[in-house]
Amino acid sequence: MSSPAWPQASGRPDTVLSQFPGPFTGSEILWLEPPGKDYKLPVSQLAAYVAGTLNLGQLATQAIPCGVSQGCTGTATPSLIGGIGASVSGAWPNQTVAESPYVAMNTAATSAAVANPLILSKLQGSVSWVTGTVYAAGAIVSNAGNLYITTSGGTSGATAPTWTTANGTTDGTVAWNYIGQQTAPVVTVSTSHNAALTVSYALNSHMTNNTGLVRFEGGVPIALPAENNAIAMQSASCVSGCNLLSGQQEAVSSRFETLFEGTKFEFKITTFGTAYPIPIEVDGRYLDFVASIPAVQNSYYITLDFTNAPTTTGGSQYGTGRSRHLIKIATSQNLGVISFATESTGTFSYPSKFPNDWGVFVIGDSQTASVGDTLLNTMENWWVQGAERMGWPDVVNDGIGGTGYIATGIGQWNYQGHALNDMTAYNAFRPIKAIIIQGSTNDIGQTAAAIQTAAVDLYQNIRGSFPLTPIYATGVISGGATTLANATVVENAISAAVAQQVASGDKNIFFVPISTTSAGPMISGTGYEGATNGSGDSDFDIGPDAIHMSAQGHTLGSLYMRSEILSVLTTH
Repeated sequence: MSSPAWPQASGRPDTVLSQFPGPFTGSEILWLEPPGKDYKLPVSQLAAYVAGTLNLGQLATQAIPCGVSQGCTGTATPSLIGGIGASVSGAWPNQTVAESPYVAMNTAATSAAVANPLILSKLQGSVSWVTGTVYAAGAIVSNAGNLYITTSGGTSGATAPTWTTANGTTDGTVAWNYIGQQTAPVVTVSTSHNAALTVSYALNSHMTNNTGLVRFEGGVPIALPAENNAIAMQSASCVSGCNLLSGQQEAVSSRFETLFEGTKFEFKITTFGTAYPIPIEVDGRYLDFVASIPAVQNSYYITLDFTNAPTTTGGSQYGTGRSRHLIKIATSQNLGVISFATESTGTFSYPSKFPNDWGVFVIGDSQTASVGDTLLNTMENWWVQGAERMGWPDVVNDGIGGTGYIATGIGQWNYQGHALNDMTAYNAFRPIKAIIIQGSTNDIGQTAAAIQTAAVDLYQNIRGSFPLTPIYATGVISGGATTLANATVVENAISAAVAQQVASGDKNIFFVPISTTSAGPMISGTGYEGATNGSGDSDFDIGPDAIHMSAQGHTLGSLYMRSEILSVLTTH
């Protein structure tokens, strides 16, 4: 390589020339050309450059930076460092740069703030008019694409309502008012399959994530051979001797999502114990009907008929009803989905709206698992609601009753005993973007020091497999029979554990107070449903067992946690 046209020297600089007098401005480049090497050094960065004169003699003792590949000493293993909006994992030279989990979660929350199923109106008309049926006041039915409401109730007659102008028209003893056009598919529940739906798919043949016909949410899908290979989600490891029928291994809420094109969509479901009703979403909006399944071991067929629904949800084109719809079915413990079916021209495909699929993993006790509460369905759980409000593609509810940082549920487990195994299994199916650990009232009675030690042990254990994944450690829910004083002891110990972990260098763990906020506890008071006393909002937010949150409490919890987690996201 040729050098610039200015004085040159060879050999040791201090044996050839004492100085290059310049003048130099500091913007020049010093070229050094030892055999087989070529170094370019900015003059301005050399200690030998003083007041416009380059003193070559000083170069003999000055450290000249150069690459390891050029035969010089240096850093053979450089490392990329994460910054705003990006995280770095792995070791050089096999490092991976990825979008920061804070950015992904913040982006999702921004979108969900203006459009999620909890704030959008429900689709109406999923219950069709039936002759000889007793309707309560306020009931809404559909017929031939039209919607009708009765203000006083009664028993329907022999002729279905068809008018679109007159109000108060009598049908039997029911007076119906026309309120608009049907927006929902009609939902029916039967114990027999519709033989006209000839295209059928068994879900146990489509269990791989991001492939097949179904997107599974809530855990890792597993088939139940004893239940006709019905599919349910596994969220927790199995205690010795347990199985899915005990509800211990099955996720609190399993969700099945598919992109359907056709007129009639049927899914076969089996029940093997007491189960919640089944909420259904179509194109991101709940239906105004929640299918109820008897608590009898049996199989049922639930059909969504789009014949008189708009071909585009929320649009104005009606008629055949054939269109493409994103359908999500939510089931509870003791339920499994066996198959999907449609007419010969209908199709199912994998939803492609999650190109960067991920989930949030929640570790908790019965408050997380919705045990002992008064929910109408599993979609009312505070973490499932939270996923809707935050726009999370998935959330796993790994709550087990009786557990805590120290407390062992069913005599064997605490958080440490199952959490890492459960997260590792789910992470292999879908990457975990954040981990939430709910503080438990089950640890009340333990010393603060013991709780802090157990919490730090858990955090460090998780960091061995998830070194950079954000962890949100929450406080403890008070109210009802759980006194604020008792909850505060546990919550303060968790706060101290998080502070200890942060002091060790962990910058991705955060404490989320529940009962020790400056504004007061999330739920205050000693009353509860069935025993109100006016001492606080626990009269409404704590259920009749005086411990677990009511349906209203779960909604409050989802809104509260959204606010607290967003406050972290906006600063990272």
